[in-house]
Amino acid sequence: MFVVEDGVRLSQSRLWRLQHAFFSASDPRAWSKSGVPSYVTTNAFIARAMARVVNAFLEDVAAGRLGPVDASRPISIVELGSGSGRFAFGFLRELEARRGGAARAGVKVRFVITDLTRAPIEALRANPRFAPFVKRGLLDFAVLDAEEPGEVRLIESGDVLRPDARDANPLVVVANYFFDGVPTDLYEVAGGALHESHLRLTLPEGLESGDPKNLGRFVTTFEPGPIASAPYGDAELDSLLRSLASRMADGHFLFPIAGLRLVGHLRALCGGRLFLLAADRGHVHEEALLGLEPPHLERHGSFSLDVNFHAFAEHARSTGGHAMLPAHHPSHLATAGFLWGCDEALRSRTQEAFEAELDAGGPEDFFVLKRTLERQKDRLDIERALAWLRSSAWDGEVFHICVPTILAGVAAAPPSVRLDIFDAARRVRDAYFPIGEERDVPFALGEVFDALDALPEAEACFAESMALRGPSADTLHRLAVCASALHRLPEAIVRAEEALAIDPAYEPARALRVTLAAEIKRRPPQ
Repeated sequence: MFVVEDGVRLSQSRLWRLQHAFFSASDPRAWSKSGVPSYVTTNAFIARAMARVVNAFLEDVAAGRLGPVDASRPISIVELGSGSGRFAFGFLRELEARRGGAARAGVKVRFVITDLTRAPIEALRANPRFAPFVKRGLLDFAVLDAEEPGEVRLIESGDVLRPDARDANPLVVVANYFFDGVPTDLYEVAGGALHESHLRLTLPEGLESGDPKNLGRFVTTFEPGPIASAPYGDAELDSLLRSLASRMADGHFLFPIAGLRLVGHLRALCGGRLFLLAADRGHVHEEALLGLEPPHLERHGSFSLDVNFHAFAEHARSTGGHAMLPAHHPSHLATAGFLWGCDEALRSRTQEAFEAELDAGGPEDFFVLKRTLERQKDRLDIERALAWLRSSAWDGEVFHICVPTILAGVAAAPPSVRLDIFDAARRVRDAYFPIGEERDVPFALGEVFDALDALPEAEACFAESMALRGPSADTLHRLAVCASALHRLPEAIVRAEEALAIDPAYEPARALRVTLAAEIKRRPPQ
């Protein structure tokens, strides 16, 4: 091992530059292959829940609880670090379906997908699933670097969100799996005294310390060091740090310096009328921070650290804002809301919706129940599978888990249940947003539609599977079967031949080709 850094403040480590480089090079079309966890904060359930909370915020805006609004300009909903785009797609579908009261009151909205660099944004701009939202003016894109945010220039409209603009409308910001990956500092309370924990960073010999691919190989240790009287030269942040430390027992706590600075910048973009929604792994309540050891870096291509949501909450309260936190102590995913500039925030529609959608029975509970049901998938029947799908907001991954159960029982299902299965498959297909994952959801949808004798729908899904993954003998055979059943025999023959060109021993295609050839011979000449 060789020493890369020693005695440095955590937020100033080269780790963050490597992290920045890793995410700058990420391709949203292959997000699931990058190793970065994303399902828990991009699934259909959390997208629906957060859209409902934001819709409640828009109702508060329409009711005048955030003061006057310029009705000629939309309220922006900015997603930080949009990544694969899956959350944005689910959120937009739900928000558009629910924007009744706010829309009638003349409140316009637009969702803004952001990322560190232009390349991943351009990949999402080219995604045809986003085109209808762009056309209707509901979606825009921007480059936004959390460490150097500056102005936010929107690509489609050309609008610019500027700090300290006097006529700015309220702003919504969504930060899912975001604050765990931006610079933070570590402090230790020992014997009632506050110390800054300095980082020692080592790496095995022979590895390049400037290569983001080696992020998972660094070894981190921390040692206490002296702390300046004003560590950040910012009265607000320095006071917050001292306040947090004064209530801590001996132990370590993270101070999310980049996140807090970004919040200050976001508030400046909207004249202080900000609603921030965040979901991340971390600590929410003060008691969860007591007696903590130095943090462990979670490594997954990039790395992440638990988020100190308690610090964000105290910061919001000290700056005239309102914090919305779950009542329990989250183990897997914490969701939090922070609201500034709203009259009677405790009695707002936003607070009410947060409690209903993101607290008890919220995204963390869905994730835990999903993992439990996934382990018991062999015990499902169609009734329970459909109930799970409805509860999941028609999530594609949940559907894929349920497919064996559906296929095993669909033939014997009564007509009413078959209709429910068809409706479920249709809804899953509408909600699905591919990100290059291993599960082939379109193919599974094709199997279910085929079992329901819904051949046009089955054919479309098999075709989508092939478009996403390339041709395979199985998919081409399925397309041949659909074409045959839809009385397009010449096309069916071609598909069967294409399947056999890929795998000459693929018996279903061989048998189908014989059957199709015999059928064509029996037909009278045209």
